Amino acid sequence: PPHSPPRYRSHAHRPFLLLLALLPLCSAVPWADFVAEECGGQRAVSCDVVIPTGTSVELDGDLNAEAASVTVSGGTLTWEGTEPSVLSAGFVVAESGGTIQIGQSAAAPAPAGSGVFLRNNGESHALLGERVLGATGPGASLRVFGEPLARTWMLLTETAREGDQQLTLNTDIAAAGWKVGDRIAVAPTRAFPTQVTIGGS
Repeated sequence: PPHSPPRYRSHAHRPFLLLLALLPLCSAVPWADFVAEECGGQRAVSCDVVIPTGTSVELDGDLNAEAASVTVSGGTLTWEGTEPSVLSAGFVVAESGGTIQIGQSAAAPAPAGSGVFLRNNGESHALLGERVLGATGPGASLRVFGEPLARTWMLLTETAREGDQQLTLNTDIAAAGWKVGDRIAVAPTRAFPTQVTIGGS
């Protein structure tokens, strides 16, 4: 029989697949580990933490997470897990496309007790100022998923004065989903208030 030429299979795609296999998988870095590297030997409470693009940092059961300030500059900061986390800083701001997310979704809100404590430590964001939790600039986002409530705000039907132990509201708090132990903020009626009072119900 006539001699048939040898057949070859193309393996041109294999190096490409190998390169994909060698690429590291991006996973979230625990807050404590990230801060230890970011701040070096400096105490976290005095450190201005910056989470850059391509970096994801997670809080998971960190009740005493702290920094002088936190800027999520293109990266991601999330509250994860089933245990509450509390972050304390002068400001916590997402910018340059960064994301701050507390809780996973409306169906999977942040654990009760999770939050951000904004300290009066003199730190000030260049655009948003002091003691602020927020997001600024194109693509930046702040997403907060807490316990679902029928209403998140109400109106006073009687003037509230400093030292009052009782508030009269225009809606039934039980129907709204408010409970003993919740914290509320009473905002002044004038524009650009200099102080907002937050206290237990």
